[in-house]
Amino acid sequence: MRHARSCCGVGLTAAALLLAGCTRQKTIELTPGVPFTDVLEVGRQLGMTAQRDPVSQAVILSDAANQVVICPGTAVALVNDRFVDLGRPAQYHEGRLIVPVEGLKRVTGSLKPRPLRRRGRT
Repeated sequence: MRHARSCCGVGLTAAALLLAGCTRQKTIELTPGVPFTDVLEVGRQLGMTAQRDPVSQAVILSDAANQVVICPGTAVALVNDRFVDLGRPAQYHEGRLIVPVEGLKRVTGSLKPRPLRRRGRT
């Protein structure tokens, strides 16, 4: 069941929006020794389309089967209407939204397989 649209551009209830902290814009410094990766680059590698919400600065990745929302300053991602722990908050660094590599592995592990495309019969 989809909920009403929120400022993040996806279905969330008001309570879930507050929990996710999508209305906060926060940039924090990188933690030494913790590898982070660019959300948009990983989305491109997975063949997902990407949008950035101009108000919340959240990044929304989507394909035929999945929708992923990552908001800066939060340590959770919304993957197909379920929260996935990132371990540390997503943050903007040099204009790019980055997340811990370990957290992104949990996000990609929560993705549904894309439906197979059937070719027309010849």
